[in-house]
Amino acid sequence: MRPQDGAGRFSAMRDEEVFFETFDNLPGTMHPVRPKAANTPHSHVLETYDSAQITAGAILKRLQNSAARHFDFPDSALGTQLRAATRLLDARVDLSVVKVVQDGYDTHDN
Repeated sequence: MRPQDGAGRFSAMRDEEVFFETFDNLPGTMHPVRPKAANTPHSHVLETYDSAQITAGAILKRLQNSAARHFDFPDSALGTQLRAATRLLDARVDLSVVKVVQDGYDTHDN
């Protein structure tokens, strides 16, 4: 599964536990309400919602089927993101891009 191909096109995960907690709280089926006209803002939102469910389900399946190896990272926001990225790569989730963010480098004089 590639994030930009097919039904599951994207996903953002900074924290694995929060990502799957959010996924667990989504309804079990695709949203039943569909607009009659295509290309409406509502249909775009629903397609995005469906894509998020499909992507999260595919990632969850890969992670559940991979060995639960332990990776040591600092207990910080960056460490959490690095741990999540490493788990995705170790589970062989097909990723085009892995992005981690470390904030706090604002050098502007306020």
